[in-house]
Amino acid sequence: MEQDYTVNRMTTGQFADMNGVTKKTLMFYQKEGILLPEIVDDETGYRYYSIAQSSILDIIRRLQDIGLSIKEIRTVLDSKDVDYMHSLLVRQREEIDNRINELEIARHSNESLISSCDIFNDRPACGVPTLEWVQGRNALFFPVENYVVAAHRSHETPMLARWERSLRSIKHQLIKQNLPISMFHNVACVVSRESMLKRKPLCIGGYVFAPLGLGNDPKRLPAGYALTITTDTMFDAEGYHMESKYLNWLLDIAKENGYELSDDYYCEILAETPAFMYEARDMMIRLRLPVKASDPTASPYYVKTS
Repeated sequence: MEQDYTVNRMTTGQFADMNGVTKKTLMFYQKEGILLPEIVDDETGYRYYSIAQSSILDIIRRLQDIGLSIKEIRTVLDSKDVDYMHSLLVRQREEIDNRINELEIARHSNESLISSCDIFNDRPACGVPTLEWVQGRNALFFPVENYVVAAHRSHETPMLARWERSLRSIKHQLIKQNLPISMFHNVACVVSRESMLKRKPLCIGGYVFAPLGLGNDPKRLPAGYALTITTDTMFDAEGYHMESKYLNWLLDIAKENGYELSDDYYCEILAETPAFMYEARDMMIRLRLPVKASDPTASPYYVKTS
């Protein structure tokens, strides 16, 4: 039921109730000097609000909701300068747009972590080579100091340790481009097509997948067929690195079936947990070797994807 107020002489509590705010909020505005009760009782000295002040309260709340500070709101009310208010609102629009972008990136990162959990709970088949259609994707390419993909953990520069150093380089490049650090996850190792043709796989950089189109000169990874294989362990029982071992297997399959290597190879991290040790890193990776096949659906490795 509506309260019966004397609309031109309301106490703080009445004015708060009429406008759907708390007395504490009005007392704060009084303290900050942006909304003082305009009526003073000559006999008692008590101050009262009038209904006309509701419009001022409305604009204060609206400006607060879009993120203006009390100091800025006070200047707007005191100056009554439309140009000043316009400049504040234009600047605030840019800040709101930036926050929206940050939230979209955070949501994407959150979805990636949810996907990691889902994959661990419902793991795909590992160690099974397939030929499948891969959808196109946007990615940022970050070059690293080139290195030959090591095959065994006993090699002088183990592959995982070398890749970790490359990741630090990629991270610094990402920061230098003022990209959000939340994009630094599931970085894909990239091996050049030319080096694979020579059977001397050379890591040349990494892909950071960028579905939101951020970064300098994003690359579009074209849709096409690829030989793929998934593994959830980094080394076999004899100490051979599974990515190197499986990459050579995919190259053998391509050669045996007359598939042409169509682009650089990349290894994508499907899922990983926050805690790991290198030899027992709790993660799952998928190798993708882009190829051209004359009749892919006739291949014994062909798998239809949705």
